[in-house]
Amino acid sequence: MDIKTNEQNYIDVRCLRIPTRRQKIRKLKKGREKELLRLSRERKRLWKAQREKIYIELSTPYQSGWRRSFELRQDVARSRYSTFFSEILNVINTVQYSHRKDFKIKGRKFGRKIYKPRSQELLQLRDGKWRKLGLKQQELFHEIWTVDHFKKPVRLYEFNEPWRFILRVKPNIIRRAIVINPAMESEVAELEGRIDREFLEPAIDRLLDGRARRYWKRGIPNGPRCRYKKTLEQYQDLICQENFT
Repeated sequence: MDIKTNEQNYIDVRCLRIPTRRQKIRKLKKGREKELLRLSRERKRLWKAQREKIYIELSTPYQSGWRRSFELRQDVARSRYSTFFSEILNVINTVQYSHRKDFKIKGRKFGRKIYKPRSQELLQLRDGKWRKLGLKQQELFHEIWTVDHFKKPVRLYEFNEPWRFILRVKPNIIRRAIVINPAMESEVAELEGRIDREFLEPAIDRLLDGRARRYWKRGIPNGPRCRYKKTLEQYQDLICQENFT
């Protein structure tokens, strides 16, 4: 209890609620986690805004290379089953782009540089897309097994009659362009630069998923971080000061 005198008022320390060392550490940790979650939410918001692209029609369209895709053969297009096979083609069609009309790519043969043809096949469907087809359309596919990039077996469905489609090369005409927001791009670059510079990605993943992923594509090392906290310029200044003294 408080003891009061005429000269001084004594206050009970328990009434001040002074945080302990453990409470201070927990408060700092929670503040750090809230900051990481805020950065993650801000990055997701910017990514979503980037995906919502705005296009404008060009007054003068221009050609940019060539476009190759599958089309119905003339005899199939003239038959009464043209609608049936065109629906299948809309699902399994693939598109390629190239600056060369013959769609050849660079290669080597016996050490010499050559141009070899570029292959293009129809799309092999997974279970989800295959089940969306009609029953008669499903009968025109056969089941195959392959492995994905994780070396796990995957079941796919391949079309039985690829001869009904042929490859057609057409000019790739650009009729519209994407409107770029410089302020948003600058904001995204600044946020990504901070996350990479301060090595915050593993900590964000631990908060969201409970574990940290490995970032092979982004070039982030998986080993221990450098323990030096000063930059190269700061170390050079320290060395110069030591030499003068």
